[in-house]
Amino acid sequence: MPKVGVNEPCPCGSGRKYKKCCREKDEPARTAPDGQPDGVQVPLGARVVRRGGDTFIVSEGMSDKAINDAVDFFKEKDLRGGGFASDIAEFSRPLLDGVPMGDTKEVSKATNLGLLFWNLARVEDEKERAAGLDRILKEFAPTDESREAWRHVAEQMLERHKAMFPDMHRQERP
Repeated sequence: MPKVGVNEPCPCGSGRKYKKCCREKDEPARTAPDGQPDGVQVPLGARVVRRGGDTFIVSEGMSDKAINDAVDFFKEKDLRGGGFASDIAEFSRPLLDGVPMGDTKEVSKATNLGLLFWNLARVEDEKERAAGLDRILKEFAPTDESREAWRHVAEQMLERHKAMFPDMHRQERP
């Protein structure tokens, strides 16, 4: 298929611009901007930041303060032991508990869902977080009934994150 300009009509025939229609589906990931390590894939809508000599891919909607807090939090955790992988595994435990033992495909799905909820929990602006949750629900839950079930799980996971990592959710006081 020839390359389509982002502002050109979508080749699917919808009448919408390509960037507002099929671009994300056609190009699920793009290479990181110049100056980033080779092979880094950055999801569309995400951004790349550097902190303390390290490069991070962060979710849409995360403030600089939230990014700095997260970097500090994980550096401290790494020094004490455990670290990010351990935190994600513990945070995702309710999702992983429902997975049959030895089913690596389902473990991967549950872990990815845990990461998705983790990132959603880190979005500070409540309107942005709600919009993000709505996008997730549209993607994963095709019916009203399944959307409500997914919303319930998401809300539980967001509360779990606040309870497990309160330092990440403290607001700056004027």
